[in-house]
This record gives sequence, structure tokens and C-alpha cells, in this order.
Amino acid sequence: MLAIIVTCVLWTLILEIFKVNTMIGKRPWDVYRFLFVGDGATQNRQTLGADLLVTVRDAGIGYVAGLLTAFILALLFCFSPILENIIMPTAMVLRSIPLVVMTPLITLIMGIGQKSVTTLVIIVVFLPALANILYGLRNVSGEHRDVIRAFGGNALTLLLKVSLPGSIPSLFASARVSIPSAVVGAMIAEWLSTGEG
Repeated sequence: MLAIIVTCVLWTLILEIFKVNTMIGKRPWDVYRFLFVGDGATQNRQTLGADLLVTVRDAGIGYVAGLLTAFILALLFCFSPILENIIMPTAMVLRSIPLVVMTPLITLIMGIGQKSVTTLVIIVVFLPALANILYGLRNVSGEHRDVIRAFGGNALTLLLKVSLPGSIPSLFASARVSIPSAVVGAMIAEWLSTGEG
């Protein structure tokens, strides 16, 4: 309850301090009226609920695909440093491009629709997740590596017995951190590309 009160107070203060017009920045009581007590509140809630489902669908598809792609590529990078040297510089350059700039380009390439939204969300989720998962997979102590080699294990054994179990915290951290990015990516793509959600 305290978090809701603090959020509403900060929301109102920021809008009042910067003298934001009520047509642009709605106050908390305006939103409450729109959703619960004003004319057409039921219709407004239904419209918002339907749009929310579209955004959750768009963010969810890109989120799962982005995490899965990042995990698979991180595994491949463990076996092929050459592949990593080819792909990672391009990935880092893509990460530095703002979403608002990238969205029209992706829309131009993929077309208006689900494909462009999913592609943008995949890119937003994929790049940070890849770096985090790769760090987790490579964070193997020398002692563990020596034990695997002493018992005749190879790179695959090291990956399966040490690296994968050791990377689970990084994988979960990537999954948790990527959720807001997926939602923001979906909303920006919907705003600039599809007009849905």
C-alpha cells in the first residue's frame, strides 16, 4: 500500500513541478476515473485488457525466443571462439543502437505485423542475455577444469558437468532481467510499427 501511495505522490509531483498539461500527463485521479467511475469505464477496462493481452503475447513470444537463442549461441561460443569473434562485435554494435531508431528499420525489413514486433523483442532480450549466460558458462574455476581433465574428460564433459550447472544463476538472472526489456521492446514496436497492443 505504501508503494502505491508513494508512486501516486511522485507521479503527481512530477507532473505538477514540470507543469505538464492534463491532455498529455494524466493525474492518478484521472486514470482512476477513466477506469472505474467515469462514463464508459467498463468499456475502457475491456479495451485496455484486450490491448494488454496483445502486448503480453508479443513480449512473451520474443522473450522466450530471445532467451532460447541466447542460450544456444552461448553454448556454441563455448566450443567455437572463432564464431564468438565473428558474432559478438555485431551484437555489441546492435545493442548500442536505440530502440526508437531500430524499430523503423526492422519494420522496413520485416514488414508491419507480428514478425517485426517479435524480431525487435528478440534483439532486446537476446543481447544482454547472451553476455550474461556466456559469462556464467565461462565462470569455471581452474580446479574444476583440472579435475575434469585429470579424469579424462573433454570440453563436452566440462560443459555438461561443471559449466551448465554453474551457469544456472546467470541463466535465471538473465530471465528475470529480460522481462522488463521484453515488455518495453514490445510496446515500442507496437507503438511505432503495428499500432496494436
